[in-house]
Amino acid sequence: MITIPQSVYPPTIQSSPWGKPDFQKDYADGVAFVATPSHGGFVLSDDRAQQVRQLFPDAKNFNHDDHYWEEDCDQIVVLIAFWDELFKDRLECKTTIEELIGIVKHTHPTVYAVMDRSEQ
Repeated sequence: MITIPQSVYPPTIQSSPWGKPDFQKDYADGVAFVATPSHGGFVLSDDRAQQVRQLFPDAKNFNHDDHYWEEDCDQIVVLIAFWDELFKDRLECKTTIEELIGIVKHTHPTVYAVMDRSEQ
């Protein structure tokens, strides 16, 4: 079965480091993407933020807050952490996990180092 992320209007997330969201898409329980007129990114619940911290203890993002991962470079951490859950059965995903790993190697070397060690 193909799952489709659900757009939420009006957004239930009322604030973000990027401003008041005018768009929200829930990808999984505790994983939402928000957009504002100027920027956006993933917003994680407490449980999801803790999962990211357990997977990648040295990962740092722009805001130094594990709940917010901006859409340019930081979202890659969320995409890799929850890849199977977010994209396993989605036709819309054209990016491969290999492409994401190549990106994270340059944008978040501490995350890449953890991933590289786990594959050995």
